[in-house]
Amino acid sequence: MLEPLPQSIIDASQGFLALVDGLQPTSEELNNWLITLAVTPAEREQLRSMGPLANWSAQPHAWSFREFVTDRRGLFMVDYMAENLSSEDYSKWVDFHGRGEGTVLRALAKRPA
Repeated sequence: MLEPLPQSIIDASQGFLALVDGLQPTSEELNNWLITLAVTPAEREQLRSMGPLANWSAQPHAWSFREFVTDRRGLFMVDYMAENLSSEDYSKWVDFHGRGEGTVLRALAKRPA
């Protein structure tokens, strides 16, 4: 059974999500992201016609678009969490996300040395 995360980690996570929520994606970012999606041409055009702001919150692709934009802008949750947590809490956060898919550990592994 997993131990609950400290409130500081929850607060920092919510802070990052609020920061991302406030971003304004561009049409160029939308077009570059659409190329990466495994969807039909008709679905791609439907998403393009919605525009960048609608795709920012439209499911099922909103998280994919947000991750694409933040990565392109160099805004990484791992950096945000490192800057906003104590060393101990950051380690707990990394350990927590190292389970399952391990997306945090993969992001850290891709970083230049």
